[in-house]
This record gives sequence, structure tokens and C-alpha cells, in this order.
Amino acid sequence: MLLEVDGISTAYGKSQILFDVSMQIGEGEVVALMGRNGVGKSPTFRSIMGLTRPHAGAVRFKGEDITKRSTNEINTMGLSWVPEDRRIFPELTVWENLDVASTRATAKGWTIAKEIALIPDLEKLMERKGGHLSGGQQQMLTIARSLMCNPTLLLLDEPSEGLAPLVVRDVFNQVIALRDQGLSIVLAEQNLDFVLNLADRVYILEKGQVKYTGTADDVRADEALQKRYLTVCRPPRNAGKSLPCAMLRMSNAPARTPLLVRAIRMRPTPWIFTSGFSAVVTPPLSWTPAWMRERERGETDRSCASQLLCSKAWGLTQRPSTQSY
Repeated sequence: MLLEVDGISTAYGKSQILFDVSMQIGEGEVVALMGRNGVGKSPTFRSIMGLTRPHAGAVRFKGEDITKRSTNEINTMGLSWVPEDRRIFPELTVWENLDVASTRATAKGWTIAKEIALIPDLEKLMERKGGHLSGGQQQMLTIARSLMCNPTLLLLDEPSEGLAPLVVRDVFNQVIALRDQGLSIVLAEQNLDFVLNLADRVYILEKGQVKYTGTADDVRADEALQKRYLTVCRPPRNAGKSLPCAMLRMSNAPARTPLLVRAIRMRPTPWIFTSGFSAVVTPPLSWTPAWMRERERGETDRSCASQLLCSKAWGLTQRPSTQSY
């Protein structure tokens, strides 16, 4: 196995995040790490890269124990990470961002010319500063920068997050090109369609634990599994009513709309919703939740147990299929 994660447990201070997480990645394999927000996907990557050291378990890369090695040593061995928040140098040009990472250049390795061949859009952006790029362009630059370290295994953390559908397609094509070149990839992603069209195998995390391991085809065929671990649920507006939750499936369909959702307790009640999560939802064209309609008419019942507050969510009643925030 190229990478073995053997029962790692990781904490942020006194708060334990990962509980006995194990996974294996072979050479040339694409493995997906899936789950809702906050289940431990990014901490798993941080533990592998030595940024947050696990207090139990071990990480082995190419047969060597790297659990206690420094991040730069791990990267030198051929393991690169594309972080969720990109972390480019905003005051450096695209060319300078790539050049900074080209410390391990070899005759058969990645060069800026090869990067341009993979991502043609980079050529016209070479003199532009990183801080002046769009989100999609920054994502492409982050992937290109990670490749300049000539990795044998690439960790991709939420590559489609916050990107327009057309840009997501471009990123998808780039990942396919890397897979076809034999690069091993671990992909942390919530976009179900994005993952299932790329991955060979899938690990699903829930509350910092691996709850499911299987092939992408198995996950695609098991709708009950998707509903249990890969969807979010909108609670009923009134605590006293027993209403079914609307299952909001994560997808890369054009209608996807990010919402920042929080439930606020308005008065003492035996029913309390979760403290917060972020979700990607796909509402039908004609779908307008009752609590949104009542908000517009000024009829929202402030005595209800919880009131959902969504960032600019009211725009969904106007253009639910195209508007993003």
C-alpha cells in the first residue's frame, strides 16, 4: 500500500476530533473521503501531513512511519496537500507562486510548462497576482502549486467548494487528467456526483469515525446509505408538530445553492436543533419553504422553538435554480 492510516485518534486541544480512523490507498488509486461538514475530513488530512499530530495510531507512507515526521519531510517524500482554503500567496504572481514550490524539480517531474499543458488557463494569468484571481482560478493555481512538488500522492480537500458549476467541471476534468497519468489521489468532498464519477473506493466519516467503506458503485446504488450519511435535514418550524424533514441531497447540479444555516433557540422547549452546519441544497424550481413565504408576508411565528436564519436565503423564493451566495 502507498499510504496506510492505522487507527489514528487526533484532538484539537482537549477536544478529540478523530476516533480510531483507518484507511488504505494503493498506487494509482483514487479514494474518496466523504461525509457532512465537521465529521473530520480535514483533520484526517492534517494528521496525515503532520500538521496536527495524532495522539494514537500511526501513518505509514511507502512503508515508512511518518507519524512523527515534520510536514516538510513528509512533502519531500512525495505527499502533497491541496488545502480547502487554498492558501496561495496573494501578493505574488501566479508564476512566483509556482516557482516557490518548484524546489524538487526533476527531469521527469512537473515544470511550469507541463502545468500549462494540464491547465491552459494558467498561461494568460502568469503575471497576475494571486489575490486578484477568481475563486476558480485560485483553485487551479493551488492544484498546480501542489504538483510542482512532484507528489506520488495528492490530498485534495473540498476542490469544488464555493465554485460555479462550470468551474467545477473544469476542476473535475483536471482531476481526471491527473488520475489518467497514474497519480494517486485522496479526495475529501461532499459533492456526491463529483466523487462517484472519480473515485474507485469511498470512506464515509461520521463524528470522527469511519462508518462505511466500499466502492463508488456501491454508494451510488445505496440510497439509504446516502440519506443516512450524506444528506442534511431541515427541521419542522414548530416544535409541537411532527413533520417529516426534507432531505437535501448534496449534488453538483446547476441548481445547487449554498446556505449557511443556524438554528436559534427562541424559548425553553424539549426540542432543540443542531448548533449549526453548512449545506449545499438542490431545491426544485417550484419549491419555496413555508417559513420563507411566511417571512416575506411578515407572518413568522417568533414563539416557535427554532427559527432558521440563512445568509441571503430569501433570494431563493425569486430564483431558486440559479442564484448562489
